[in-house]
Amino acid sequence: MMRYLSINTTNHTMIVNAGGIGAVLAAMMAHPNVAGLQLQCFAALSLLAEDDGNATAIAAAGGIPVVLSAMTAHAGDAEVQEQGCLALDNIGWSDTLMQRRIKDEGGAVVVQAAVAALGATALCKEIGQELLGKLSHIVDDLFF
Repeated sequence: MMRYLSINTTNHTMIVNAGGIGAVLAAMMAHPNVAGLQLQCFAALSLLAEDDGNATAIAAAGGIPVVLSAMTAHAGDAEVQEQGCLALDNIGWSDTLMQRRIKDEGGAVVVQAAVAALGATALCKEIGQELLGKLSHIVDDLFF
């Protein structure tokens, strides 16, 4: 249901203000083995993350590791991988801080696996490669 409410951008503020991000992440964590639920939650997060403020709120709520964990758990499900890549790409769309967080959480490895999977959809490959390109420009901190 949240996925469909999130399609209308005028609903985004109401969803976020009502605790929608936390509710979506809680559902994902409560039912990690339900691929259909993960798929719908990824779609809702992806739509909400089209707003940079919401993308930051998703990351602040722990959304990046939740998305990566669900993608790892459902590595054989092409639709879940596609929606997971879309969610991550929207979270890190134009914000290098969010891209760094995705990379630091191991996102490059998970997205690379999604893109390389035998059944990967064309959209998963396209969006995943786009995200991997962004992540490749994030320089790892070097301390001397």
